[in-house]
Amino acid sequence: MLLKLLTILKKETEIMGKLIKYSFSNLHLRILSTLFLIVPLIFITWYNYLGSIIILFLVSYISTNELIDKKLTITKILSCLTSGFITISPFILYQIFNTNIYFENFIFYLISLVIIINIFLPIIFNIQNIISNNFYKFIFPILLPSILMSYGSIILIENKNIFLLLIIISALNDSSAYATGKAFGRHALSRNISPGKTIEGSLGGIIVTSFISLAILKWNISPLYLSNANIFYLIFSIILLSICGQVGDLFFSRIKRIKKIKDFGNIFPGHGGVLDRIDSSLFIFILGYFVLLKWINL
Repeated sequence: MLLKLLTILKKETEIMGKLIKYSFSNLHLRILSTLFLIVPLIFITWYNYLGSIIILFLVSYISTNELIDKKLTITKILSCLTSGFITISPFILYQIFNTNIYFENFIFYLISLVIIINIFLPIIFNIQNIISNNFYKFIFPILLPSILMSYGSIILIENKNIFLLLIIISALNDSSAYATGKAFGRHALSRNISPGKTIEGSLGGIIVTSFISLAILKWNISPLYLSNANIFYLIFSIILLSICGQVGDLFFSRIKRIKKIKDFGNIFPGHGGVLDRIDSSLFIFILGYFVLLKWINL
């Protein structure tokens, strides 16, 4: 009996060891794929303003490509190009035509928010299986990434440090939520949309992101140091942005559920495509613009 029990315990230990090894290797790959996107973007943004705009164009192009179900066609290429140009349109208008039509423009804010709401709500509630609608299938892959990322372009023009901060918040939030969820996760955050996400992981992501982001912003040797910013406003904003990023993650998980796919692409083997890595950043851009640039006025 004792020998049998020891045999069972040995097998369970081996299985647990494999699971832990898989979890940590999965975390490492997740972090590496995130760094693969973020480190070049941070470096290029810091030293080359135009380069970061090109990256935004390419990311928007690829994101639309991943959202469209069709194989490579002229229509698909044109849709991806349209998405890319919408994303960088604030830069084109500001630098080439010397107009700031997107800045402090209530009509632009209203139109963009109406478009986002009209994309967001039908997908969340899957109104009449909206993604199968031909018109919707054509429009939302173009407008969803491009409208959200156009706010990234505006932020980049107005304050590149805030742009970099939002990228860092997104990366911290995603990686720390995944790590704490794997280590301590017990209660599902949204079983129907993304069973792997946990409440513990969500809270861990918010806490870790808040502490590290605050240290970056208030540490006087940091290149993103903010001396005059109210610390309570910053804490509130970072928490709000972390929650928004997680909502964005769940939103894109909902799209995958509706489309019955595991990942949007396969650029990162086993970890999906570009959209799988930046889904939370897209929502953080738009909220970050209004909270950090317009409310706190950084």
